[in-house]
Amino acid sequence: MGEDKTGGEEMKKILLTVYIIGVISAGLLFAQGKNGVTQTAQAESTPVVAVSTVTADSGAATVESKTVKTEIQSPGVVTEYKEDGTKVVTINLSEVDENKLPEKYEAKVILEAPILELDYIKANKAKLEKKVYFAYLNDDDLKQDIDVKIDENGFIYIFDPYMGRIQKFNSDGKHLIDIPFDNTRKAHLQGDHWIADSMIDEFEVYLGEIYIINTIKNTIEKIDEKGRVKQKINIPEKSDGQSAREAIMYIDPSDIIKRKDLQQNTDNLKGSRNTLNVMVKEIYPTVFNVKSESCEFRVVQNSPSVKSITFIYIDRFQNVYFKSVGMKGNERGFYKVSPCGKMLGVIRDWKYRVEDKWRDDCENRPEPLLMNWQESMIFNKDGDLYFFENICCKNQINCIGMVRVLKVSRRK
Repeated sequence: MGEDKTGGEEMKKILLTVYIIGVISAGLLFAQGKNGVTQTAQAESTPVVAVSTVTADSGAATVESKTVKTEIQSPGVVTEYKEDGTKVVTINLSEVDENKLPEKYEAKVILEAPILELDYIKANKAKLEKKVYFAYLNDDDLKQDIDVKIDENGFIYIFDPYMGRIQKFNSDGKHLIDIPFDNTRKAHLQGDHWIADSMIDEFEVYLGEIYIINTIKNTIEKIDEKGRVKQKINIPEKSDGQSAREAIMYIDPSDIIKRKDLQQNTDNLKGSRNTLNVMVKEIYPTVFNVKSESCEFRVVQNSPSVKSITFIYIDRFQNVYFKSVGMKGNERGFYKVSPCGKMLGVIRDWKYRVEDKWRDDCENRPEPLLMNWQESMIFNKDGDLYFFENICCKNQINCIGMVRVLKVSRRK
């Protein structure tokens, strides 16, 4: 098909560029959550996602700077140094061998606890004292789900709504405390089903503070670890014409709810937004520009059978994590790159979901505890990856499943 021109001008095309920017002073900690949270001992800075369009001549030739030096980091990973000072790290995921990379990883189960029927719990309260468990209510029209957060200090919080508590664990799965909240539910009967009028159905952990959210009443309460309400926040019914319940909510210390349409944000797997002086810019679906405090480089993925590569996360050491989805097993996983472009390691997340050694007592593969695996895999600030799983409950009375937490960390 011939090229269409008007008035001697070549047809223009619009390139969509997504900037994922997080800027804050060095040495700051960051945390993770469903919507991402940050913490600083000085001034808080909220990274933003800016979407811009750039017009480029479709006929303009791209002249690439000459390569003056090439280094092979490891199989499938090549670094090129260009004449103009550009550094390009090219990764062929089909050739990468994680066994020849500097970092190796190991996995261990740090928590297994039953999900018990609420009536059974009430009848056996003394028997269950000092044991870790979660509650479930059968045939509940007002279904409330377990949820998970990891804060900037690595503590794990698991939302247990039917028991009216948030269970807090350390980074290795040791139970620390139960944080109570009022789980009184109000509802009305409509036909054959109950419709909720008020209930606590979500929670958030932000800058060391715990928030419980009633999405029915559009209210947020900030509570302490004894469950005492420190502050109540009302959410406007609408913002910019959008229902508050449909918006993504951010909570800041000024008690302002920031609702932004960030569905396109690469805040996948609930990884926190970066709070270090690092910028990751997608310039093509398989090409990213990374700029840290000390280096700037491009990451290029050139394996033809890879479906996608996505920027996921930045840990407190400024290491950058990408998620790859490919046709082959050795093309899938999380790839860790240092602030100056060195390939450090690969976490093959699919192995922990399909390999026989991670099957449950019923010989089933684990299921995601939350909505899907993307939601149920969470990084912490040290780069440890947690899998929150739902496995079978074998030979236990009134047990509908087990919460299992798998921690994948760098081998020491």
